[in-house]
Amino acid sequence: INDAGIKVGSMTAPEKKTKNTATTDVADDYWYYRDYEMRGVVKNGDTQIDLPPPYHTFVNPDTTNAIKEVKLGGWSAATAVNNNNLVAGYASTAISKYGSERVTYCLSTDNTLPLDVCVQREQYPNTTGTRNIQYQTRAYVWQIDNDVATGTELPLGLTPATDNTLTFTAQALGLNDNGVVVGRSHVYRGGDTNNLRQDAAYWAKDTEGKYQYHWIPMVDSISSSIAYDINDSGILVGSYRSYIQGYLRDKFFYFDTNQADATIVTPNDFAASTTDLSSKPKDINNKGQVVGYIETTYDKEKPRPKAGFLYEKSTGEFSNLNNLLTCESKGYEKGSDGNWTRHKVEFTDGTGKVLTYNSDILVVEATSINEDGTIVGTAFIRKPSFQLDSNGNIIVGENGVPLFELSG
Repeated sequence: INDAGIKVGSMTAPEKKTKNTATTDVADDYWYYRDYEMRGVVKNGDTQIDLPPPYHTFVNPDTTNAIKEVKLGGWSAATAVNNNNLVAGYASTAISKYGSERVTYCLSTDNTLPLDVCVQREQYPNTTGTRNIQYQTRAYVWQIDNDVATGTELPLGLTPATDNTLTFTAQALGLNDNGVVVGRSHVYRGGDTNNLRQDAAYWAKDTEGKYQYHWIPMVDSISSSIAYDINDSGILVGSYRSYIQGYLRDKFFYFDTNQADATIVTPNDFAASTTDLSSKPKDINNKGQVVGYIETTYDKEKPRPKAGFLYEKSTGEFSNLNNLLTCESKGYEKGSDGNWTRHKVEFTDGTGKVLTYNSDILVVEATSINEDGTIVGTAFIRKPSFQLDSNGNIIVGENGVPLFELSG
């Protein structure tokens, strides 16, 4: 959201359904599908502005087929907006080779499903979490004027060969009020076509007003990198992935886009030197304050808990946000005697059992910070454990209130 209250994000299309007319045994009466899975959107008050991608319709290569084209929807997303109403994000510009083959199958006589259902199945993640229909994806910006969006594709970090069938991706994830855009893109590091990586990047306009791609230099020991945000002074924040002490870790870095021959800087976190704690920044304000998350324990083989952090670039101070919170923000309250105690929570379940416990709040990620220092993030809070049925749904009592799984 920008200072004028213009909000950006993404959405799916409304769900549709069509009757299942299969002649064999049918488990479900209807098929469900959508016109698109992800579409960028801008909200200006009550006005909604859709950001359709440039590629959203498949043209049937079989000219003898009665169906000439299929509406796939493509995908697009809006990720940030500045105070000049410039929106950053990404959008589909073409379909992948395998995706094209799958849509062609849906159009063939071998397909026994309704066409829209077949396309939905191919676009929806399968059991391995991948989609059969993939898109060439490029970083994009849209200028919003009088509730009309004008889109501009940003250059990819490489020029694919004309016979290359790989699917390349670039995404814009943040921007400043000067129109400098940050994100990531596929790139051949050093121009080596055998060294394809996905790296942090920024795009800035040249003297002719055209956006140019800028790679953020990474050494070969870094497997990938990404940029999340940039402030009006041109300080970009992101993270890179690399082996540290034998384990793949993500580390927060910053980069000065205005400095000639600049290199990434990895700040010290909780120690006098860089640790192996994974960390990712999510936002930087114009005071050079950075927020994100960082791991808090040094276990090698176990999942590590995380906490929100605040980094002050001007002083190099790196703080666990939970150490900066007021007592109220940690779940304490001040009694009439002047002493601080944790807030007591009382909950009655569907059988009338009463559970009382102490409030506990732990900030695990910070995602945004404004110029006043107000931070938005995510916190873990203590809640009761409820009974679940075999489908994972909460079991409720006759009064509609959940039943406790445990008494503590």
